[in-house]
Amino acid sequence: MTRPVKGAKLPPEWMDPLDKGYMVAMSCTDSAKRISKEGAALRNGHVAQLVSEIVVAHASLGGSLAGLVVQWRSEGRLVVTLSQE
Repeated sequence: MTRPVKGAKLPPEWMDPLDKGYMVAMSCTDSAKRISKEGAALRNGHVAQLVSEIVVAHASLGGSLAGLVVQWRSEGRLVVTLSQE
């Protein structure tokens, strides 16, 4: 789900990694409305091109994000998954 970052309430545990530059919070929209599946796939692909390592906290087996994990790995990208159903 994508939401505007400006003015967003971010989890307190994100603050230290953000401040140290270990994590980035970004949004592809200035709208608070949900984006489509196609928009989410475009966003995920764009973000994947910007990073050296992709960390996926959760991807449902057979889901679209799980498919992207397979694609990114086939492209030689470093992908770490923290959990998978």
